[in-house]
Amino acid sequence: MTKHVGPQDLLVERVLRLFAPPPRLTLSDWAAEHFYLPERSSAEPGRFKPWPYQRFILDAIGDPAVERVTVLKAARVGFTKCLMAAIGASAATQPSAIILLVPTDDDARGFAVDEVEPAFQESPALAGLLRTGRNDGRNTMVMKAFLGGGSLKILAARSPRNLRRHDAKRLFIDEADAMEVTVEGDPIALAEKRTFAHADRKIVLGSTPTLENVSNVERAWKQSNQTIFECACPHCGHWFEFQWEQMRWPEGEPEKAWLCCPSGKNCRIEHRMKAEMIAGMRQRPLRPEIKDHVGFRLSALISLFANAAWGKLAAEYEKAKKSGPSEMQVFTNTVLGRPFRLSQAQVDEDTLQARAESFGLSFDPIGGAWDAALPAEVLYIVAGVDVQHDRLEVGLWGLSEDRMFALGHEVLTGDTAFPEVWGDLDQLLQQRWAHPLGGRLGIEACCIDAGDSSGRQRSARLMAFTLERHGGCRTYAIRGASNPQPEPVKRAQKLKMPGRLWLVSVDQFKADMWSRLELRDPSPGWVHFARHLPRDWYEQLLSEPPQIVYRRGRPQREFVRIPNRRAEVLDCFVYASAARHFFRPDWARRAADLAVGAADPQPTAAKKDAAKDLAALFRKR
Repeated sequence: MTKHVGPQDLLVERVLRLFAPPPRLTLSDWAAEHFYLPERSSAEPGRFKPWPYQRFILDAIGDPAVERVTVLKAARVGFTKCLMAAIGASAATQPSAIILLVPTDDDARGFAVDEVEPAFQESPALAGLLRTGRNDGRNTMVMKAFLGGGSLKILAARSPRNLRRHDAKRLFIDEADAMEVTVEGDPIALAEKRTFAHADRKIVLGSTPTLENVSNVERAWKQSNQTIFECACPHCGHWFEFQWEQMRWPEGEPEKAWLCCPSGKNCRIEHRMKAEMIAGMRQRPLRPEIKDHVGFRLSALISLFANAAWGKLAAEYEKAKKSGPSEMQVFTNTVLGRPFRLSQAQVDEDTLQARAESFGLSFDPIGGAWDAALPAEVLYIVAGVDVQHDRLEVGLWGLSEDRMFALGHEVLTGDTAFPEVWGDLDQLLQQRWAHPLGGRLGIEACCIDAGDSSGRQRSARLMAFTLERHGGCRTYAIRGASNPQPEPVKRAQKLKMPGRLWLVSVDQFKADMWSRLELRDPSPGWVHFARHLPRDWYEQLLSEPPQIVYRRGRPQREFVRIPNRRAEVLDCFVYASAARHFFRPDWARRAADLAVGAADPQPTAAKKDAAKDLAALFRKR
């Protein structure tokens, strides 16, 4: 018997539908419907349109059965936008305490100003959810309270003491590999402890990796279910993960790069097919038995940003390959999303000295003349000066477009608190040598270590020397930075005397040197050695080999001095390498200038400012 449905029943059904809760959205659906990208920090502002792999990441973050999400990633894949969408969804639908851990205070302020505030202003679903006012103790630039409950605290890993005072249900960690263990301990471990009170906590960690076996995100990913993204070949239907080894392009034409399907059928996949392949991608865990920790691995090859086109990435690879191991590490980390593997090749003094070649620069003090034989490939010369109480040690290095040449090492004796030895250095920096292409070549730039010039008199002498040299060779006072910094060479902000001091990340340059020395065959990055360099020179160059050491339970790469071994040659290499960052070489023009005998170094762009600093120095005296 069919039940009669009257007007009253229809009315009741309509009323019930009005009061029924809205359908539960996945996090990716919520983000696609309600989250807007701010114009200040997005190439394509407006409503967020997550790509398929971003949807997988977002849905893992939103899955209550998943406690941890790890993303081992390249740059240019939109991970930060996923974090911001997750923060917005939490504020709008499930307010709770959130900690966002970033490497530095500058990162914290930048995230607040460039990401959080604009996103909440421009997303209708988030408008008005941030408490206003910045001096009420609950809402500051990096601490945001949400209307209806919950909060966001953006904390810097370099200030881990802040983590003692906070508790959170959700912990988001961005760029984990830029975070170091401090005297307070491991900031990541400290942050995780702030979530222990919540049985339903969520920990999301993402980063571009650094070094193999040292990387925080690599270690976390290995503990996850190791999910990869696969696409189907448009020709044969074979499912596979995009890998750099599958890339192909004609020699000298990286813009024509295409992907070779690994099915064995040699299917040629053009870049124009990528978007359609990504639209149909799938995820596949390599360790499906792990349920509560989802880890994703993705490279820039699957990114749909315009600057991640395969042709552009291939061009970046070609450039990095020519620039040497340090740039290859950057490419490996930020484009491939892989940790960089340090070579295991054995490097020793005998092996390097056996590679010595017939070139070099050396001064004969008895004859008072230079024995000079420059390789034709050397188009620029840089110098690094190590300052001791009784001498200046000067390393001379030649540069070609993709290689380095150890040209010579000079020791200038004399008390460095007095002007005589500095006068000798001045003469050396003005020296010019005949070049095989024709013309003469001098030192382009020189960095002088200000870290060991103890005593005000020596420091003043060094600073005055760098300021007095306005033309010809550029000279810079530098000091080694104990902590890693985003730029390998960065200007120091505060000085007690007039002048300019630059901070140098010495470990970055040491890592570059070892990567170069461990090359097995002559290739981009190769180091050539002058015949006249003695064995002691090689011993000093190799005085601090890299080692993996454990600090508070975490592996770190450090350069450890061999006991009783001097290191002035190594220091001079670091300073000379830093000097390379103070000018932009024009290889073709320099070669042409040498051929017509006109390769004079160009005046430094900072000449005017240097003159002002020098005048201030003499006024102070």
